[in-house]
Amino acid sequence: MVRLGLPLQTVSDNPMPPVVMGYVSVRGPESVFGGKSKTLLKSPKAYHAKKADRDSVRRDLEKNGFSILAESALGMSVAAPAGAYEEITGGQLKAIEQLMYSEAGCSEYITHLDIVGESQPAAIGVGAVKSKSLKIDGVVLERPRIYHAIFPSPMPPNSPKFHLRVPDDVEVALNAVAAHQQGQRGAGVLVAMPDSGWFRHPFFTARGYNINTPITVVP
Repeated sequence: MVRLGLPLQTVSDNPMPPVVMGYVSVRGPESVFGGKSKTLLKSPKAYHAKKADRDSVRRDLEKNGFSILAESALGMSVAAPAGAYEEITGGQLKAIEQLMYSEAGCSEYITHLDIVGESQPAAIGVGAVKSKSLKIDGVVLERPRIYHAIFPSPMPPNSPKFHLRVPDDVEVALNAVAAHQQGQRGAGVLVAMPDSGWFRHPFFTARGYNINTPITVVP
């Protein structure tokens, strides 16, 4: 993809950050990094690693200078200097500029970190470990976060497709109207919203939602 004669990728002169965030997938019965199956299996248990293997990977990572931020049956969210990633992958961490859509629909170069090397995958930010003795399925570096609007509207966009209006239709579907009429407003009740991302959107502010600090978990 080329926009106005600009290349999709170009070199970056930005320095490597002192700490790089990433995710380490522990090897399970099936792999999401090029396993036998061409499509993801319905049950996530096929990708769950054994506890003994997770413990082994945790020890290896900590020995190489990684900090474990969170852990699940699939792997670990980690933080470490660039050299620690290079040590376990045998590759080199490199900053590149990727042309992409950013704020307010503009196109600009965004700095990405990549793991490059002779045996490394072509996908940006994805790495393979150099030793098969490490029970690691793959390594993924954190991608930059981009907000797609500077001033998001508190009103949801109109859609010709069927959809639930939040919160009105959800209120009706849950039969919450009767409870509200009885004075039950949910005071003191905490509601958790599992989601792939979080943003203090004006929609919630305009409706008086009291949103607590989000908790980050590993899938």
